[in-house]
Amino acid sequence: MENGTAITTELWEILHGLQLSWRKGIRFLILESDSPLALDLIKNRTDAAHPHATILGSIRHLLARGWVVQLAHTYQEGNRVANWLSKHSLVYPLRYV
Repeated sequence: MENGTAITTELWEILHGLQLSWRKGIRFLILESDSPLALDLIKNRTDAAHPHATILGSIRHLLARGWVVQLAHTYQEGNRVANWLSKHSLVYPLRYV
């Protein structure tokens, strides 16, 4: 099971990825995550008192726009490049790599 910090980070990454994709004009997107918990939280209703309710609301608001986004689970082994970029992101501050 993922701890609070890991799931919070994953949800922020998803939100930022969706925002970037929308700004870049991408209207057909497959969003892959190696966190089944994050995907479940996004897909299923959560109580307003849930600790991640605000960010989940922001993600759902983006998903409701006029585009096609498929949420898909990928195993961590299949997500090596994204994991490497995430771990090395501090080397490239304030930029997308």
